[in-house]
Amino acid sequence: MAKNKLSIMTPVVPLNYINVVAPNGNFDPTNPDYNVTWKMEPKEARAFIAQIEELMPEFKGKVPSKRDDEDNYIFKAKQKKYIKWVDKKTNEAKQMEVKPRVINADNTPYEGREPWGGSTGEVAIELRQSRTPQGKAMLALTLKGVRIHSLYLGDGSNESSEDDDPLFGSNIVKGSESAPVMAADEFEDDVPFN
Repeated sequence: MAKNKLSIMTPVVPLNYINVVAPNGNFDPTNPDYNVTWKMEPKEARAFIAQIEELMPEFKGKVPSKRDDEDNYIFKAKQKKYIKWVDKKTNEAKQMEVKPRVINADNTPYEGREPWGGSTGEVAIELRQSRTPQGKAMLALTLKGVRIHSLYLGDGSNESSEDDDPLFGSNIVKGSESAPVMAADEFEDDVPFN
């Protein structure tokens, strides 16, 4: 059976648990992963799930998501920092480092610190069929990139200005909400889900 691999872009959504500038090594320090979690209201989430199921009908009713106390849907996409494989000709172990593309709303490269939860953006995802260790087929949401629309940064200081949230001492940087939409297939990296 051929591996299915398709791309999809979320609408602008609230982002949470963001690790797109630097990978999170809490669970696997030898091969940390880039990841982002986002929330969608039920109506918007059902439409998003329907798009995925149309692209990959074999996963109808099996799109990975959770529900919160307010009935919103929570999704997560991730990508390992290193792709590892064995060269079939030389039997040599190989590895390649990968990173999701992170851009601003105006499509310029994002070069700041790690965004904090509360930022908003579009998430480019590659849909992949993967296998559990037991051999069961599952749908993997592989992180390809993030377009940040509004950026929330925490600076950890106790200083604040009129634009800061005094509770956290954080800066809020607002971005444009009317950026042109980039097709998910413009994210060219070919990174399998691990």
